[in-house]
Amino acid sequence: MRCILNSIDEIIIEQLAIDMNCEKSDLNSGNIVYTLEKENGNQRKFIRRSPYVEMILINDSLIINGEENYLELIRESVNISRPEDILKQDFIKSHSINFSPSMDFIKTDLLEEYEYLVYKEEIARLYVNKGFENALQYDENKPNKEIIAIVAKDGDKIIGIAGATADSEILWQIGIDVISEYRFKGIGSSLVNRLASIILDMGKVPYYAAEANNIASLKTAINAGFTEKWKAIFGMYIDFRKLIK
Repeated sequence: MRCILNSIDEIIIEQLAIDMNCEKSDLNSGNIVYTLEKENGNQRKFIRRSPYVEMILINDSLIINGEENYLELIRESVNISRPEDILKQDFIKSHSINFSPSMDFIKTDLLEEYEYLVYKEEIARLYVNKGFENALQYDENKPNKEIIAIVAKDGDKIIGIAGATADSEILWQIGIDVISEYRFKGIGSSLVNRLASIILDMGKVPYYAAEANNIASLKTAINAGFTEKWKAIFGMYIDFRKLIK
């Protein structure tokens, strides 16, 4: 686990450069860089629907990737001198904050009062349990396959699930759901921490995304031993009407 922890930042930079069709150096340049969207087979396996725009803010650098006509709209509308000022633009409604394990990440103990089960090939069996949409996809045909999940139970009741999808070969995303009456007990962060430990032992990099205004989710990431790595702005966070003049 320690070996991959030492390589996390480099692995993230390599994957984001592929996703954003840019050079790795662009992600450390401190500049605003525009790149055309391009399918290359090695990107994280998200469905990219038109109008497609994605922005990454990392290491004081801003990469804006998308379809050519929307890139031009953004070029005409954005008048900023610092990459981080993109978050203040009136056409940006929100953004996500992406976390991965910190350098001093350690596996913590699970709460003793609950039972825990790990699912791999049989994850689809969990689909009968509704209400865990952040942890489960409820669809075996998604391009980013569900690989592993950990379930917390109180007696016969499933009270929390953390699941991971293989968004790329090396970068796996963790999602978490805890039923309402069991929240704020540390269950979510302990499940995320344990699932991250398992993923690291498999030689993969776990990451966790939370919307910037979701304070509870942000705390879950931090309490699980994660630290912020990059911010992302997807099409769902952009008011395209304000770009069309």
